[in-house]
Amino acid sequence: MSPVKKYIQLINDSSIQATGLVLLLPPAIAAYLLFPDIEYTPLLIVSGFVSIAISCAHLAIGIFALVKKEYATVVNFLLMPIGMGCFVMYLGFK
Repeated sequence: MSPVKKYIQLINDSSIQATGLVLLLPPAIAAYLLFPDIEYTPLLIVSGFVSIAISCAHLAIGIFALVKKEYATVVNFLLMPIGMGCFVMYLGFK
Protein backbone atom coordinates (compact mmCIF):
# COMPACT_ATOMS: atom_id res chain seq x y z
CA MET A 1 0.00 0.00 0.00
CA SER A 2 1.38 3.39 -0.95
CA PRO A 3 1.99 6.12 1.66
CA VAL A 4 -0.81 8.26 0.18
CA LYS A 5 -3.34 5.43 0.53
CA LYS A 6 -2.17 4.84 4.11
CA TYR A 7 -2.60 8.55 4.85
CA ILE A 8 -6.10 8.62 3.35
CA GLN A 9 -7.08 5.52 5.30
CA LEU A 10 -5.70 7.02 8.52
CA ILE A 11 -7.65 10.26 8.03
CA ASN A 12 -10.88 8.48 7.07
CA ASP A 13 -10.68 6.06 10.04
CA SER A 14 -9.67 8.63 12.67
CA SER A 15 -11.98 10.70 14.83
CA ILE A 16 -12.99 14.19 13.76
CA GLN A 17 -11.06 15.78 16.62
CA ALA A 18 -7.79 14.21 15.50
CA THR A 19 -8.24 14.97 11.84
CA GLY A 20 -9.61 18.47 12.33
CA LEU A 21 -6.17 19.99 12.81
CA VAL A 22 -4.71 18.15 9.84
CA LEU A 23 -7.57 18.99 7.48
CA LEU A 24 -8.88 22.36 8.69
CA LEU A 25 -5.85 24.29 9.93
CA PRO A 26 -3.96 24.65 6.59
CA PRO A 27 -6.88 26.23 4.67
CA ALA A 28 -7.54 28.52 7.63
CA ILE A 29 -3.94 29.78 7.57
CA ALA A 30 -4.03 30.13 3.78
CA ALA A 31 -7.25 32.15 3.99
CA TYR A 32 -5.74 34.29 6.74
CA LEU A 33 -3.07 35.45 4.27
CA LEU A 34 -5.75 37.21 2.22
CA PHE A 35 -6.92 39.52 5.01
CA PRO A 36 -6.27 43.19 4.18
CA ASP A 37 -4.84 44.47 7.49
CA ILE A 38 -2.20 41.92 8.49
CA GLU A 39 1.53 42.37 8.83
CA TYR A 40 3.47 39.82 6.79
CA THR A 41 6.24 38.44 8.99
CA PRO A 42 8.71 35.84 7.67
CA LEU A 43 7.16 33.17 9.90
CA LEU A 44 3.69 33.94 8.55
CA ILE A 45 4.91 33.80 4.96
CA VAL A 46 6.69 30.46 5.45
CA SER A 47 3.76 28.91 7.30
CA GLY A 48 1.45 30.27 4.61
CA PHE A 49 3.40 28.63 1.80
CA VAL A 50 3.51 25.32 3.69
CA SER A 51 -0.22 25.56 4.38
CA ILE A 52 -0.98 26.33 0.74
CA ALA A 53 1.07 23.30 -0.36
CA ILE A 54 -0.75 21.04 2.11
CA SER A 55 -4.12 22.46 1.07
CA CYS A 56 -3.35 21.88 -2.61
CA ALA A 57 -2.35 18.27 -1.90
CA HIS A 58 -5.58 17.72 0.05
CA LEU A 59 -7.63 19.27 -2.74
CA ALA A 60 -5.94 17.00 -5.30
CA ILE A 61 -6.70 13.95 -3.13
CA GLY A 62 -10.31 15.12 -2.84
CA ILE A 63 -10.69 15.60 -6.60
CA PHE A 64 -9.23 12.16 -7.34
CA ALA A 65 -11.60 10.67 -4.75
CA LEU A 66 -14.52 12.44 -6.43
CA VAL A 67 -13.58 10.83 -9.73
CA LYS A 68 -13.36 7.42 -8.01
CA LYS A 69 -16.65 8.09 -6.14
CA GLU A 70 -15.18 7.60 -2.64
CA TYR A 71 -17.53 9.96 -0.87
CA ALA A 72 -16.04 9.79 2.65
CA THR A 73 -12.70 10.91 1.24
CA VAL A 74 -14.40 13.66 -0.78
CA VAL A 75 -16.04 15.03 2.35
CA ASN A 76 -12.80 14.88 4.37
CA PHE A 77 -10.38 16.20 1.78
CA LEU A 78 -12.51 18.46 -0.41
CA LEU A 79 -15.64 19.76 1.27
CA MET A 80 -14.35 20.30 4.82
CA PRO A 81 -11.22 22.30 3.81
CA ILE A 82 -13.14 24.43 1.30
CA GLY A 83 -15.82 25.05 3.90
CA MET A 84 -13.24 26.07 6.50
CA GLY A 85 -11.53 28.44 4.07
CA CYS A 86 -14.85 30.10 3.24
CA PHE A 87 -15.75 30.32 6.93
CA VAL A 88 -12.44 32.01 7.81
CA MET A 89 -12.81 34.41 4.90
CA TYR A 90 -16.36 35.24 6.01
CA LEU A 91 -15.23 35.95 9.58
CA GLY A 92 -12.25 37.99 8.41
CA PHE A 93 -14.11 40.30 6.08
CA LYS A 94 -17.23 40.65 8.21
